[in-house]
Parts: sequence; structure tokens; C-alpha cells
Amino acid sequence: EWNNKDEAENYTARHECSFVQAGDKFYLMGGRENPKTIDVYDYTTNTWAQIPDSPPVDFNHFQAREYQGLIWIIGAFTTNAYPNEAPAEHVWAFDPVSEEWIQGPEIPENRRRGSSGLVVHDGKFYISGGNTMGHSGGYVPWLDEYDPATGTWTPLADAPRARDHFHAEVIGDKMYLAGGRLTGGEGGVFAPTIPEVDVYDFSTGTWSTLPADQNLPTPRGGAAVANFDGKLMVIGGEVENQQVYGETVDDALKITEQYDPGTGEWTRLPDLNSERHGTQAIVSGNGVFIAAGSPSKGGSNQKNMEYLGLDSPVGSPSVASALTGPAEVAVPVGSSQNFELTVSGGNVGIIIRSMEITGADAANFSITAGVLENALLGSQDSHTVNLSLDGGGEGAEAILTINYGADSSLDIPLSSGTSGPTLTQPDTQYNAEGDEVSLQIETTGTGDALTYSAAGLPPTLAIDPDTGLITGTIGAGALAESPYEVTITATDAVAPENPGTVTFNWIIDNDGVPLPGDNVLIVYPNPASSQMTLGFANNVVLRTIQIFDRGGRLMKDLDPNTVLSDGKYVVDVSMLSVGLYFVNTVDENGNKYIKQIVVKH
Repeated sequence: EWNNKDEAENYTARHECSFVQAGDKFYLMGGRENPKTIDVYDYTTNTWAQIPDSPPVDFNHFQAREYQGLIWIIGAFTTNAYPNEAPAEHVWAFDPVSEEWIQGPEIPENRRRGSSGLVVHDGKFYISGGNTMGHSGGYVPWLDEYDPATGTWTPLADAPRARDHFHAEVIGDKMYLAGGRLTGGEGGVFAPTIPEVDVYDFSTGTWSTLPADQNLPTPRGGAAVANFDGKLMVIGGEVENQQVYGETVDDALKITEQYDPGTGEWTRLPDLNSERHGTQAIVSGNGVFIAAGSPSKGGSNQKNMEYLGLDSPVGSPSVASALTGPAEVAVPVGSSQNFELTVSGGNVGIIIRSMEITGADAANFSITAGVLENALLGSQDSHTVNLSLDGGGEGAEAILTINYGADSSLDIPLSSGTSGPTLTQPDTQYNAEGDEVSLQIETTGTGDALTYSAAGLPPTLAIDPDTGLITGTIGAGALAESPYEVTITATDAVAPENPGTVTFNWIIDNDGVPLPGDNVLIVYPNPASSQMTLGFANNVVLRTIQIFDRGGRLMKDLDPNTVLSDGKYVVDVSMLSVGLYFVNTVDENGNKYIKQIVVKH
């Protein structure tokens, strides 16, 4: 059943707002009431705080999403001038650590709308449906893709029908559009509502509609949706003089219904304690949380957070990441030089707004590959940039400025110089404890005066600083910290300002042989793109395997009996979007094991 939260209600009662988790906090933002203040709920202390004078515009009628630690708003209205609210002209992202708003690229003029659905799948945003004219009849069937890694916007095939005042949700490799209405058309503001459920298959790029006997039992506008335990929940909403379970209703709804894609069946769940429409639901841990929204048809407001399931949200505190690059880049005359931009130290991604070269000799330099504009770098990402210097650039100097976040920048001095070494990428290394190791690091494009160093090696291995040969014996206990992310640096005495680096993984795997000592959950490979293996030093029988995203949403809930193989658990992560996740496991004795994982495709 739904349970009312015992909370201090020192926050804004609002509707046509969003309610979203980032890190270990819930964010209530936008709406008709007090849209310039963000209310922040800390579930670890059961307290609310406010961020005043924050959003750049009056966001309303939107489905916010967390991705890479940022809260994204795409497909919103930006004025509360009912009935002709104006759609947003840009993509926007909110950084919960710096409490800053980052303006992304312009949305194509002919694709702007609010009251749309927004989901994230495989590192890209999908914007569906919506209304171009507020409440005045501009409902559309559009589907668009926004790639935050490149800042590009791509129109896709239209949905089978238009709809607005709805939210979209992803389950597996499919996006579900359930609920909504055609606002401002022949049926007026609140009708007709839409019973059909449209489904977009990401694997084929095609639309379908569920059979008529799988229509939404209670069509309604303004409902919240959630993917809870692999099922689609539709929560609350509003109707005008519509039959709802045998009664004519002209009001907001308490109705909660759930669709099981596996069986094709709808089930009525317990009603909300409070009627509500025009807000959003959060899935965190094993619970669904909802707050705010209007308790009556049309405009009104409330607070009243309630939850279904367990009141045990899951999330890690948001930590700012740092953008770093080389202290200087020396580019050979008439040639080019690579360098790395790295995001590290936190769990919040960084948006690169632009890159520019300035200075007296700027015209001699150019960015020949890796230029970024309105591009997201994830919290564990690195990015290669290639700079070139023309034949007349002897003695040239300039500054490369990387503009990022709301108003931050990183300056990298450029000069003419000698090329640094290029290291050959080693394969991922696999060894067991007790193995003798000999791995030669190869370099090209340099002289003989190289000095090698290594970071992150298994503790009993070492690199020869003169030859680049890694040797040693994998020691007992090395498995506990596997996998190891190893970075090798080679510095040429002729160009010490231009070192070469290469990074690879080193995995210690004892093929299931039990070792003495405490159990530690080992996950490899990590990062992974398709499958990863969970294992332990000693025999452990798992009863629960769950994967949560960084916002605390349950993404996978696996039966360990279906993946058990020789004491190891092989988990398919191919359907997860690129990003940071947490594997939570519980063994037959109730012991809990948690590991951070990274999915990259």
C-alpha cells in the first residue's frame, strides 16, 4: 500500500513540476508555484532545504531525468502564461553540487515543445510527444534523440499518435508511452484522454501499439509513471467527466495501475492516499516515492510525500568531478600531437561548452580531431584531442581554452616542440595468484632516452624505468583488489613536457579456487560493455543480485539461480546505458556485498 511520509513539510506545495533523484537527494523543481526555488529532500536526515533564485526560467510541464549526476530538462515549457505556455528553446542541465544551470545547445525551432516524455537509454535522451502551444491544441507525435556526448539532436520516426500531459518510461529495450491526452483540441483542455499504449523498440528503431485488450485501464492525463521491478506503473492523473471503475469522475485520481510486459496484463494496485496529477515519481531502492502535484482537476497544489514499497532510498552523495589536462602541449612544427582531457575524482559529469585557441600565434594551431561543443564527458571519462601546427609555426605560442560547466574554463598553453612517445595499447592482462609476469611496454616515435613509470599495478609487480619491462610474481591477496586499472607513462628526455600514457586493466582470477580470509565481491571486467562476472575468494551462495543506477533506481533484479555457473555469476549488462552503477548482493546468510561498476559501450 501507499504510505504517507512522516516529513517536515517546509517546502513549496506545487504542481506541473518534476520530482527527481540525483545522488542521495530528491529534487522538487519547477511548476506553477515558486518555480525559481528548488526544494531538496535529504532522505538520510528526513529534512528539506531550499535553493532559491535557481532555475533560469519558469520550467513547468516536464519530466526531468538524472544522467551522469546532472539533472536534465528537455521538452519543458518555460512560462506559466496559461493557456499559451512557451516551449524551451535550449537543452538545460542542473549540477546539484555547484547548484549551477548549464545551457546546452538550441533545440531545433520546429521540434520545440513542452509537456513531453523524456527517457534515457544507452547514453542518449529520447523526447516523445508533447505540445507546441501550451494548452491550445499543439499536440504532436514527435520522437527525437539527443546525444549528450556530442550535443546533436536527431528527429526520429513519429509515434503512432500524438499525446501530451504524460510521462514516458523504459523497461528493457523498449520505451512505453502510457496515458496523456490531446490538450486544447476539439475535446477541450482535459479530453480526450488516450487509452492506447505505444511502444518504441530501441533495438529495431520501430513503433508498435499494444493490443486493444492491453490498453491502459484508466486513461488519464497528468499521470506519473515508473519502472518498478520491471513493470510499468501509472500513478494518479486527472480526468474530466470520465468513467473510472464504474463511476463518473471529474477530478484528480488516486488510481495506480501496473502493466507487466512479460504477461501483457494490467493490475490495479492500491490507491494513492492523496489524489494528484502534474508531478513525477522516483524509484529508489525498493520503493516508489511521489510528492506534490494538484489534488484536484486543473490548478491546485499540495505537498504530501508518500511511498509504495520500502522507505529505504539508495544513492551515493553527489561529488564534483575535476577536469584536467596537461600543463602544456608542445606540438611539432608541421605535425600534430595528441593529449588527453580527463574527468575524475567525483561522480558528476562535466559538459564541455566550447574549445577555442587564442593568442598572437593562434592561427598557426588548429584542433584537427576531438573538438567538443555542448558535449558531456562522464565522471570517469577521458577524451583525446589532436592539435596540429602548420609549417610556419616555429616558436609559435597560444592558449587552448576549454570552456565547461556553467562558466568554468581550463587554459592549456600551446607551443612548438618535439613529439612525445606513443605507447602501444596492451591487451587486458589476466593472471592468477602465483603467476610469473613479464610484459614489455612498446613505444614508437621517440629516441632512446625514455623513462617509464607505472601507477595501479598489482602490488608485487614493478616496471623497469629504463626498459619498460613489467616483471614480478602475482602475490597472495592480489585477487581482493582486482581488477587493477594500470596507467603507464613514458617520458622522453628530449621532450619531457610531452609524455605518452596508456591505460589498461589487469585482472586477477584464481578460477574459483577458495582462498583464506574475508570474502570480497570481485567484478570483472570493470568497465564492461556486454557481460561482467561476479565472484568471491571463498564459496558464496547469493540469494539476491540487484543493480542500481547512481540515482538509486533499480535497473536489474536477478534470480541468482538463473546465472550461477561454477561459483561465479555472469550478468548481462548490455541493455544498461553507459554510466556508473552499483551491484548490491546478499548471500544466504544475509551478508551484503556492494561494488561500484561502470558500463561502457
